[in-house]
Amino acid sequence: MDELIQALNRLVEVLKHDPESQWLMVFAEALDDCRRLGPEAPPDDSRALASRLLRLFGGAGSFGDYAPVRPAPGVGWQVIPGMEELDAIAEEVQARALALGLATEAS
Repeated sequence: MDELIQALNRLVEVLKHDPESQWLMVFAEALDDCRRLGPEAPPDDSRALASRLLRLFGGAGSFGDYAPVRPAPGVGWQVIPGMEELDAIAEEVQARALALGLATEAS
């Protein structure tokens, strides 16, 4: 859980560069939930949290469809400054959520 909290914290910090995005609030709430549950969370609660996080990454309209870009005159679109690491951090959150879900399956 601690590694997931760290990854979510990094994701929230990066998403603050696009405060208009719905994803900032979604992942900030997930981070709060992780902190509230803590590392000693019951397996069912940890599994539910991991499942909820993993669902954010799949399907139409999911976080996987999010593009951190803004219109740039003369260029078309450009990545929002500060968002360069978004994909790597998002992959880490997804991997940590999957690991948490698998770990609680074994308990």
